[in-house]
Amino acid sequence: MGSAATPVAIAMAGPVAESETPHFAFSPAVLPAGKDNWMFRLPQGNDVMMHPIMQHMKKHGVKTVGFIGYTDAYGELWLKAMQGAADAKGIKVTAVERYQRNDTSVTGRALKIMAANPDAVLVAGSGTPAVLPQSTLVERGYKGKFYQTHGIANRDFLRVGGKNVEGTIFPVGPMLLAEQLPDSHPSKKPALDYVKLYEGAHGPNSRSTFGAHAYDAF
Repeated sequence: MGSAATPVAIAMAGPVAESETPHFAFSPAVLPAGKDNWMFRLPQGNDVMMHPIMQHMKKHGVKTVGFIGYTDAYGELWLKAMQGAADAKGIKVTAVERYQRNDTSVTGRALKIMAANPDAVLVAGSGTPAVLPQSTLVERGYKGKFYQTHGIANRDFLRVGGKNVEGTIFPVGPMLLAEQLPDSHPSKKPALDYVKLYEGAHGPNSRSTFGAHAYDAF
């Protein structure tokens, strides 16, 4: 059994545990210890991915950061991970805003973030809905750095975002950049093997992290 969205994965965890059904979560869902015996999380966890984000912020002089993320478990888990990592790096969280996955406007929330004027903004969204907050901020003149989560690692995000998402910084698993890995990297050969199989069936540049996670589970 599989699930993609974090809220769905968390909601399914109880029933699948009761029925002792293996549950492969295609999202970085987090469950309390003892509640996750039958759930296998396939993507990298939020804390793992937040580490390089905060390292990059610290290295590039970011002292204040704003946050805008989904009003659900995905956004909540990312906010918690960011707050803990920011505290450890001495970076101050100056604005926290939320939005729904199906929102068509976040203008009011963007203006609140701009009023706080953080050095950088982390958008905790996924796929194309993650474009909206960043585009809104860019169109209203925000000049700080943008960080996103590995939930945006797909070509649709780039297609929809266009120039508004150029220069976005985000962590990603090595498979998407398999050809750029050094030959000594332990993930290079299996990643290239997967890419050859997947793109051989679905066409050039069709690879995705979700497909790779399914391949891992298989």
